[in-house]
Amino acid sequence: MASHELSGLIRHLGQDDWGACFNEVLEQHLGPALNAAEVSFDDLKEILGPDVVTLPPEMPSH
Repeated sequence: MASHELSGLIRHLGQDDWGACFNEVLEQHLGPALNAAEVSFDDLKEILGPDVVTLPPEMPSH
């Protein structure tokens, strides 16, 4: 799926009422792999860069 096709979803998930749910799902999916690699969500954002991924600003810390 092209990134422009996800822009609407990302914008929608940025709304306050969806942010907590999105963070929880993202934690469930990425958390185990990040823990195993000893990488935090902040590290992931830095590694991938802003042009590749847009994660909500308040992600769980690892």
